[in-house]
Amino acid sequence: LEEQALQLVTDFNYTAEDLAFSLHMSRANFFRKVKKITGLTVNQYIKEFRLQTARRLLEEGKVNSVKELSYTVGFKHVNYFSTSFENRFGQRPSVYLMNG
Repeated sequence: LEEQALQLVTDFNYTAEDLAFSLHMSRANFFRKVKKITGLTVNQYIKEFRLQTARRLLEEGKVNSVKELSYTVGFKHVNYFSTSFENRFGQRPSVYLMNG
């Protein structure tokens, strides 16, 4: 399931609505359930999944550059990804690459 989820979020154009559709749920019901279960909006949850996946890939040494990592986890803009990663984990992904 995790591998399938990763395939879904690596697509830049993949939306929360697409995820609801793939789960055979209405958009509204899906959004309510995710918020109730996680405390996050669907978009926040997808972003968190992408950032956690990025961190795991860095820790496992599976990427060679921040640009590659950004695209791998579904961020279209590298600067936005780096800033989001730093806000979430306290340091830029490039620090992980240098220390890895």
